Amino acid sequence: MQITQYFQTVNQVNTADTIYMNGQMVLSPGSTSSDLSKMLTSLQSEIALLESVPEVDRLKVTQSISDATAELQKPEPKKDRINTYLSNAGEMLKGAAGAASGAVAFATTLSEIGKWAITCLK
Repeated sequence: MQITQYFQTVNQVNTADTIYMNGQMVLSPGSTSSDLSKMLTSLQSEIALLESVPEVDRLKVTQSISDATAELQKPEPKKDRINTYLSNAGEMLKGAAGAASGAVAFATTLSEIGKWAITCLK
């Protein structure tokens, strides 16, 4: 029997216009909609693996992230909508996670990315 273990930890240190995860800069003022979309897709995959969050809640969170990603694909994406989708995803994740620290870290990261989109997304 093969056992696969996933480690969903997000260590973030954010400045006003730059987001770092696990020691690496992932978004900066020069980042594009495409960069943000790639990052959200990666986060969405990680969140889908969070066993500490009930599946129905994970599906709601990942749908909200999908909505933000879809907004990014529009010719003129609305930053406030992206922020709303990501903030909602973060709040849903916090509510569903209880005391699961990995899920709370992801929730915080989603909220921070939403704020970043408002101020830095071009």
